[in-house]
Formats: sequence, C-alpha cells, structure tokens
Amino acid sequence: MIDGKEFGQRIRSARQRKNIKQLALCELADISQPRLSAMENGDTNMLINSLDKIAETLEVPVSWLLGEDVISVNGLTTDEILELLKYKELLIRKRK
Repeated sequence: MIDGKEFGQRIRSARQRKNIKQLALCELADISQPRLSAMENGDTNMLINSLDKIAETLEVPVSWLLGEDVISVNGLTTDEILELLKYKELLIRKRK
C-alpha cells in the first residue's frame, strides 16, 4: 500500500486531469475543503466512504488511488493485454 503523501498526490493528479477545482470536488464528493486539502497534502487518513466518492467523481478506480497501477480495458488486466499482444505478434510472424 502507498503512503499518505503519494495517495494525496494521486487524488490531486486525477482532479487536475479532470480540470476539477478542489472546491468543486468537495461539493461533488460531499467532503469539506479542509479535509480534501489535508488528504492531498498527505496530512490525514480518510474514511472509505470518502475514498469511494472521490474515486467515483474522478472516474478512477479506488485501487489506483491506493497505489495499484493496473489498467483494465474491457475487463482485461495489463498483464492479460500484454499476453494477447505477444500472441498477436507471434501469429503475424508465422504468417510471414
């Protein structure tokens, strides 16, 4: 699991990517501005309830906020996608 500082950086990064101001995220996720600010600065622990609301609002998985860098596309994980790409390359080589 990641530490509070990296967790806060991930929240800030996702918020900025979506061009959402801190106050707007607070309103959308129903949390106070001082609490969000403290989270983004790694100064406080947060309740799971707030975590779910933040992830939903920013349209990122909770697992990503917690430090997992797994990407899922159509239900496939990063590893599964890489395996499919390797298999595709193998098929292309056999056809040549």
